Amino acid sequence: MWKRRLELTKLKEKETLLFSKKGNMKTRAALLYPDSYYSGISYLGFQQVYRYLNEEGIADTDRYFWENEDDMITMDGFMNLSDFPILLFSLPYASYMDGAVKLLKKASITLNKNARRMNPVIVAGGPGLWLNPYPLGNVIDLFVFGDIENKLEPFFDDPIGFIKKIDSGELKIPGLLTRLPEKREHLLKEITYTSIDSPPPHSAILTEESFFANMFLVELGKGCVNNCSFCTVPRIYHQRIFRKVSDIIKAIDYGSKYTKRIGLISSMVLEHPGIQEILEHCKSRDLEVSTSSLSVMGINEPLAKLLNETGNKSITLALESLCEKARIKAGKPFTDEQFLAKLEMVLNSGIKKIKIYLILGLPGDKEDAEKQDKLWSDMLKLAKSRGGRFHFSVNPLIPMPFTPMEKLRMMNKNEIKKTYKAFKTRFSGADIRFESVNDAIRGHRLAFSREDLLEN
Repeated sequence: MWKRRLELTKLKEKETLLFSKKGNMKTRAALLYPDSYYSGISYLGFQQVYRYLNEEGIADTDRYFWENEDDMITMDGFMNLSDFPILLFSLPYASYMDGAVKLLKKASITLNKNARRMNPVIVAGGPGLWLNPYPLGNVIDLFVFGDIENKLEPFFDDPIGFIKKIDSGELKIPGLLTRLPEKREHLLKEITYTSIDSPPPHSAILTEESFFANMFLVELGKGCVNNCSFCTVPRIYHQRIFRKVSDIIKAIDYGSKYTKRIGLISSMVLEHPGIQEILEHCKSRDLEVSTSSLSVMGINEPLAKLLNETGNKSITLALESLCEKARIKAGKPFTDEQFLAKLEMVLNSGIKKIKIYLILGLPGDKEDAEKQDKLWSDMLKLAKSRGGRFHFSVNPLIPMPFTPMEKLRMMNKNEIKKTYKAFKTRFSGADIRFESVNDAIRGHRLAFSREDLLEN
């Protein structure tokens, strides 16, 4: 135990807490992330829940990140999970449902909710659940769909009584379920969000032990203006929300008291109507800006210049497919020539490192082989002529629930491996990284399966 306590203490010493906990809170809870500290602390959703519950005085909330250690103690109070009356799971990916079950088993907590009798009460939320929570239907006492704010405050006053009222139908709050509907399409109706007038979610903790090392993250909005046929974002976030520019700038100014590194998070960064004003504000404050993946058609010369002037050393673009026909059919309406022009625009702005997303297995992506070869060749020539470096992140198509591609067959393990090998053999001259085959297979299985994880 002391070894693990020392490890957690060293991690905490590297943290800067950006909010104050309220004292004298009556209810204790543990916020669980079934993966490493590095992964969990990099997830803005986890930080948002942790800050919200503690800063608002709703529940004295500790953190737990699972790293397969034997001494399973929480990060803030070094307590065993069995000491908490409430356990809250933050699940950003469907594959984490497996991890949640394994974590509970390792902590010797009864999995079956009927046998456990809400001792402790287990709550779960996050995008990894919203499309298919059924594998955890007999484990979780309360499912949260959408944002936690303005939903769970009364729960912490009387957790067991609250759940009984929800379960009996006496109390109905959109986004809170104790029983899952038979028809999964009803789940989307449960996903609700805070008002556009609410302050934008932002970092609660800064640390170098994060994917976004000492970077203050600010959410610009939810949803997506595109409707790509393989993507769950426009299905989960069915209400597009752009945060107010004034609120975003206020959050950035707050974060800049602690760090010069600002991360702008959204599926539609460049589509935000105030993005130029936001970037110009960051430039005026001499802040270094990074962004989540950018839409190709959202790039223009003024924005590319601003991205460079605010310290963007690299950007990420979603090309999705080397096949123009497959790309356009999937919802990316730009030609090869347009993509090359946007790449050149970015390189000319001074940004030299570009990460490019590709999906293998989109319908029709084996067509026009010669044109695909030419696009690859033209990209490498462009990089060489402008002193740029391209890095490709390659994933198999994972058909997902509620998308137009949900009924497509998922490639099996051998097919994915063969597809990866063929791509690597055919295309060379750049850094190419492939997603884990096992993670892709497991993610697809858990996105659709109604298997009861109690049986595993």
